[in-house]
Amino acid sequence: MSGYKGELKLDYPLSRVHFPNHILHSIRLRNHGSPFQMDSLLLTPRFLLIIEAKNTPGKIYFSTQNDKMERELDGEISKYDNPVTQVEEQKYQLEHWCSNRNLPPIPIEHLVVFTNKNVDLQLNDFPSRDRGVELFSLNKKIRELSSQYSHSLTSMHGLKSIGHQIAHSHSPKKVDLIKELGLSKNEIKKGVICPSCNYLHMYYQKRKWSCPRCSYRSASAYIETLKDYYILESDKINTSTFQKITKLTARHHAYYYLNKLNLSVIGGGRSQKYKLEFKGEDFNYLIAPSHSLP
Repeated sequence: MSGYKGELKLDYPLSRVHFPNHILHSIRLRNHGSPFQMDSLLLTPRFLLIIEAKNTPGKIYFSTQNDKMERELDGEISKYDNPVTQVEEQKYQLEHWCSNRNLPPIPIEHLVVFTNKNVDLQLNDFPSRDRGVELFSLNKKIRELSSQYSHSLTSMHGLKSIGHQIAHSHSPKKVDLIKELGLSKNEIKKGVICPSCNYLHMYYQKRKWSCPRCSYRSASAYIETLKDYYILESDKINTSTFQKITKLTARHHAYYYLNKLNLSVIGGGRSQKYKLEFKGEDFNYLIAPSHSLP
């Protein structure tokens, strides 16, 4: 949650970059099979900028002896991997990724941005102190970097093409949550949860889902059940599985709802499956139950 908030805080200052650019967030690429991930990537015709966001509060020190970041907060000292070293590695990986695809040799810069307003950076003795900035000075730093590169190395059309190649090569990390949490599929309760009172399970009646506890009725409550299935089990589903997870009694009702969503169909006959497609923002309710971030 803290990291997610930190990345969101980058949106406003990056929106104030007043020279031609494109911005990509949470990009995960593979270089010779090995993945690397970048919080934000600013693309301009003159240079690219990798930004690592840290939403860490407290007094921040960097140790050159063990390449660690130390945080002092409420009298306690915690140690973390050096984020500057991490973003330097991202730069190295992106340079090779671009070179392997014969993309224009645009210089790549890197920054670590501390987004928490309660951070106190102690960078005087840190050799790479120019690579760590607080959020309020991000735009100033970007302008400084921009002034170092006076010539465009690609057109905006070419830059857009580079952005598309990067975005299309995005390789989201797939996590087996059931295994990760030490659960079994038998422990996952079936049914449609009421959006009003969270009762499990709603029953189907006259093309709507009804809650026996609070009498709330909804035509789309089953979508949340599909999202849960997508995260926990698979991005593909067949009619019988949909019928089981929603506890529909009639198979033709399950067929009706899956086809109503206009999903991509894989295969045919008894082996026919539907491809579930959700975006990251479709799951904001899991990160912020209030549907808003402070």
